[in-house]
Amino acid sequence: MQEQSGKPWSAFEEKVASALKQTGRYVNTSGTAGDEEQANLSGAFLLWLFTTQDLAHPILHIANVTFPDACDLRAHTADRHFEFCDCRFQGEMDLRHMRVRQLILDGSDFAGTVKMNGAKIEQGILANGAHFHELVLQAADLGGNLELTDARLDKPLRAYQLRVAKSVFIREGTVLPGANLVNAQIGSHCQFRGARISGELDLTGAVIDGELQFGQAGRNPIQWAADASLSLRNVRARSFGARLSDFRRGADYVPVDLAGFSFEDFAAASLKDNVSLAHESPKELLKWIRRSEAASSVFDPKPYVELAHALEKAGQAETARKIRIGLGWRQTAKAHISPLARLGQFISGVFIGFGHAPWKALSLFLIVFLAGMFHAYVASFGYDFRPLTSTIAIDSARISLENSIPLVEFADLPDRDLCGQASGLSCHEVTSFDHLLFDVQKILSLLLASYFVAAVTGYATMRRTE
Repeated sequence: MQEQSGKPWSAFEEKVASALKQTGRYVNTSGTAGDEEQANLSGAFLLWLFTTQDLAHPILHIANVTFPDACDLRAHTADRHFEFCDCRFQGEMDLRHMRVRQLILDGSDFAGTVKMNGAKIEQGILANGAHFHELVLQAADLGGNLELTDARLDKPLRAYQLRVAKSVFIREGTVLPGANLVNAQIGSHCQFRGARISGELDLTGAVIDGELQFGQAGRNPIQWAADASLSLRNVRARSFGARLSDFRRGADYVPVDLAGFSFEDFAAASLKDNVSLAHESPKELLKWIRRSEAASSVFDPKPYVELAHALEKAGQAETARKIRIGLGWRQTAKAHISPLARLGQFISGVFIGFGHAPWKALSLFLIVFLAGMFHAYVASFGYDFRPLTSTIAIDSARISLENSIPLVEFADLPDRDLCGQASGLSCHEVTSFDHLLFDVQKILSLLLASYFVAAVTGYATMRRTE
């Protein structure tokens, strides 16, 4: 038999072709793919595999052989599944715009660039344990999975506008020196758990209809190199599976751009195993989000909002409340507003937790009331507590309460002066400064009451509608 170029096939190629015609399978058992020269299949033979009509089997399986030549299969169509397991491809593979049923490349080694720009693989690519010098999947369309578990890439994965109908698995020991998955469309899950990542992992604008997973119970966290970074800018995912340990690099967190990142909830499996972001402390969550702001050029409240929503859905209402309060403080610090408006926001944070902790106003109101009660006594008697009686204590409370609630006026109440109750004991004259402190109490109480009403009616949080 001759190759399409007219050159006769080698005896080894004749042997492989015969096996493929009979069973659709050939496994080289003479040793590893590079041990013997006769275990080579030429580029012309590979082209014949993709173009011939002489093979009846829908699945072609070849294992443990070497393809020493570069191969150009651009725009070729083959209605078959191709399985090249533990093979060695020494030249560049140009598979741009190719159409096949499926590619299984488990354990294979690609010394040259594999170009699959615009390729359509109906049931996806499985390359678990494979080694790629460079893999290009830009605008490729995979009808199944992209599986790169325990694989190794020498150069960043180029997969801009990749479309995957099912899942992307880049996990469990995969060495990934960065990846461009900008605007990728993934129909199910996207998993990076346990990978070893360097360079930039860029998922900007990706849409993931399942879980975006960076960690799982019982699995090792991702190993981030010193130069690693992650961009989740404007990523949309249905669920998010991760632990804070999955973003740690030593004592610090890897730079993560979370601007515009949105997800609906935490992964159910992570919640069940108590190993999701929902089980982290609010302090550490806020530290992680604040750390992510350094990777973004502008402040974006969305990461706080999305995290708080997911925490509430996971039953972590208290943590969600603290995240929202943390957002309020960051907005107060970052917002481009007038000094007066910033002061108003600051007071809102102190008094009512930006509308998320109205009980703080009640606590402060009680403190102001007790302070006013104490001041009413001290203004008349100083720190001499010998005149203190139940009547004087009650009148001190009434004076403080009337100052705290301006609309309330009590009958027969001493005008901020308890000397009439002293029964001959030494009494101080109430000074102008004492009256000033009473006026300060009125103002503070009025502010606290106003902010409390704003909080319980929702007005204080209306401008932060999520």
